[in-house]
Amino acid sequence: MDESAAERSGSARLVLYVSPDSHASLKARTNLAAIVERYGPDRVRFEVCDVSREPLRAEQDRILYTPTLVLKSGPPAWIVGDLSDRGAVAQLLRLVGIEETS
Repeated sequence: MDESAAERSGSARLVLYVSPDSHASLKARTNLAAIVERYGPDRVRFEVCDVSREPLRAEQDRILYTPTLVLKSGPPAWIVGDLSDRGAVAQLLRLVGIEETS
């Protein structure tokens, strides 16, 4: 699904860039999985990209620090850090019209 199709279908596509031995990256993965569960995996899809294995991809997305969450559908947006601020992730998802399910 391309980025514009993801927007039309009411879903978000995210990429979490991580470093393999980083405690903050591990925490970000755990936090993001919990957040996605609250929104529903059919509405929020994410993948994890290890910058040590895919440095060119990280460079293309201009990743300077890890962990970094990048919104790939919708306007350019990202969050740097372990994603413990769930409100920041919620705000990011609102950019593409995604609200938490009750």
